[in-house]
Amino acid sequence: MLNNTVPIFWLLYLIATPLPADEGMDRMMGRTLFERAWVQAPASTRASDGLGPLFNARSCAACHPGGGTADFIPVTGGYASVGLIARLGDETGTPDPFFGAQLQNAAIPGLTPEGTAILGENNAPVIEILGGALDPNTHVSLRRAPILAGRGRIERIANAAILSNADPDDIDGDGISGRAHILQSGRIGRFGWKADTADLNAQIARAFSTDIGLSNALFPKHFADCTSHQQRCRNKGDGSDSLGDGYELSAQIITLIASYVRSIEPPDIADENGLALFTATGCATCHRPELHDDNGAPVTLFSDLLLHDMGDALSDGVGAFGARANEWRTAPLIGFRANASRLLHDGRAMNIDAAISAHGGEATDARTNYFSLSDETRAVLRAYLQGL
Repeated sequence: MLNNTVPIFWLLYLIATPLPADEGMDRMMGRTLFERAWVQAPASTRASDGLGPLFNARSCAACHPGGGTADFIPVTGGYASVGLIARLGDETGTPDPFFGAQLQNAAIPGLTPEGTAILGENNAPVIEILGGALDPNTHVSLRRAPILAGRGRIERIANAAILSNADPDDIDGDGISGRAHILQSGRIGRFGWKADTADLNAQIARAFSTDIGLSNALFPKHFADCTSHQQRCRNKGDGSDSLGDGYELSAQIITLIASYVRSIEPPDIADENGLALFTATGCATCHRPELHDDNGAPVTLFSDLLLHDMGDALSDGVGAFGARANEWRTAPLIGFRANASRLLHDGRAMNIDAAISAHGGEATDARTNYFSLSDETRAVLRAYLQGL
C-alpha cells in the first residue's frame, strides 16, 4: 500500500495519532490527509506543499470538520462560514472571465485574495471584490460544504436505479420531471449540488483544485482557477513533482481520502411512523428513502440523485454544464441531523420550515402538503427528519 507517493513520515505520524482501533490503514491515512493543512510550494515537506496560489481553505477538514459542515457565525451584515464559497457564472455555468468559477478569499504571499463572500441578512450573497469587478453577466451562488456522512453510499447506487426514476417529460403527470445529469463523459452525475461529478474520487480531486489549489491528474493546472487575466497568479506556487505523479497531489492520496470519506456513516434509522408521514406528504417522491445497488440490495440515501426544477426562490442565476440555475440534485437527507442548524445549498434556511418554504417548481405540491398538516403532525415529521 505504501509507495513513494505516501512517504514514511505519514506512517510515523499515524502511529502517534490516536485513532479508533477498527479503522483500516487506508482509512487512517485518509483521515490524516483529510485533516492535513497544506502549505505553499516549495516547502521542506514535499508531500504537503502546493497550496494555492489562490484558495479558500488549507485542508479538507477546515470546511468539513469531523466530516461535517462548518458552522455559520454572525458577522457585520450577515453570516460567514469557512465552509461557504461563492460560485461565479451565468445560466450555462460559464465562469466569470476575470475571476473564474469561484471567488477565492485567501492567497499565498505576494498575491491578493479575490474577495470575500457572506450570506446576507436578507439571505442573498454579499460579496466584496478586492480589485476588479465581476462581468455584468456573472451571477453569484453561495454553496456550503455538505456533511459527508453517508456520501460514500452514492457511488453504490446502480445507474439503472437512477434512470428508472427519471421522467424528464413528466409522462406520468405527477408534476415531477426529474432527470439524470448526463455528463460530457457520458457518465451519470451523482455528486455536487448540481450532480456535476460522477464519482467520489473526482469530487475530491475537484475540491482540492478549486478550494485548496492543488493540481492532480483530473485537474492538472497548478494555478487552479486563476484565469488568463491573472498572470501573476498563474506564475506562482507550482509544487508539482514525482511525489504527486507529476502534479501537486497524487492519485493515491485522493484514493486514501476517499476511503476515509466512505467510512463516515450516519446512525441507523428506526422510525417507521415518521417514514410513513414523510411519504404521505410527497417528500419521498424525490427524497427516495432507498435506491438499489447493482446487486439489487437496498441503499438508504433519501435522494433520487436526479436534477429537479426547484423554482424561482432557489434559482440564483448560476448554472453548470448540463444543469440550469433553477435545477438542483435532490440533496441526500441521510445524516440530516448533522445539518440541522443550516439548510439548503447556501445555508439560508435556519430551520426545516424555512427550507421547505423555499421549495418550489416540482416540489410545490409537497410543500403545500407539508404546510397543510396540523402543527402537531408537522412537529412529528420534523422530529423524524432531525433523526436521519
